[in-house]
Amino acid sequence: MFKLIQQDLSRIPAYQGQPNYTVHSLLQEFHAKFSTDKFSLKYVVEGTERYKINEQEVVLQTGQYLLSTGHKEGSVVIDSKKTVQGICIYLNPALLAEVSASFQKPNSAYPDISLDKFFTDDHFLTRQFYISQTHLGNFLKKLSIELNGNKLSTSALTEEFYFRISELILEDYRLNIKQLQQIPSVKENTKFELLKKLETGKEMMNTHFTKSLKIEEIAKNAQLSAYHFYRLFKNLYGISPLQYLIKKRLELAQELLQKQNHSITEIGLEAGFTDIYSFSRIYKKHYGKTPSSTQTKNSRN
Repeated sequence: MFKLIQQDLSRIPAYQGQPNYTVHSLLQEFHAKFSTDKFSLKYVVEGTERYKINEQEVVLQTGQYLLSTGHKEGSVVIDSKKTVQGICIYLNPALLAEVSASFQKPNSAYPDISLDKFFTDDHFLTRQFYISQTHLGNFLKKLSIELNGNKLSTSALTEEFYFRISELILEDYRLNIKQLQQIPSVKENTKFELLKKLETGKEMMNTHFTKSLKIEEIAKNAQLSAYHFYRLFKNLYGISPLQYLIKKRLELAQELLQKQNHSITEIGLEAGFTDIYSFSRIYKKHYGKTPSSTQTKNSRN
């Protein structure tokens, strides 16, 4: 079952012919191809949805959402014995551009719309997030609760609803936008290209951090030299690529220690550490306690 809730912005010249709209779906089996040039947000409230977007495979599970922009073609597959619940929100690029520009120059009555490139470029990375990790995620969680409780009416999805969605997207990306301005480059286009390359490398690390990754292969994937990638990454994110990988591994290890009863060695290896000694040493240095103490405390609870 699909429920389409459309917000008509045709009365506003800048948005004419490109309304924002929201789709709430309850499906067990669904196979479809799609083509869009809107900024889209796809959130899985419960279940699993499989996407292929511009040849990129993405699996969205309960509590995850996907952001994508530019001209995208692909397909979506839902195949489940239980009902899969999802929410798709499509935003007019002109609206997101204006909000983006306003974040850049908040005191300006006429923001510079050219600053929207980060969010409207065809090469914007399709990225997935957990609702527990972002401002937008918290908003989406509340939205799904209202939907399931039949407390959300069509009239609630006003222009301000989409304004708020846009603001939260920008709020979560605010650091990236500030970093974009800090890239030492004369040409604005070069800044965007460098940031996209860094995001490509960062996304590779987010996806494969449990594997043995070398800076050289990450930089190569980002189309940068190893040192250039290292220097720019550290300048923009305040952490070196290696430190970022270790941070991701530690976060996963802590999560596994709190949820699983496997051995410390098994958890360390699953999180991407090469041996129990380095895992225990790094974990204690970062969290101020050993992996075994974290696991013991959890088992008592």
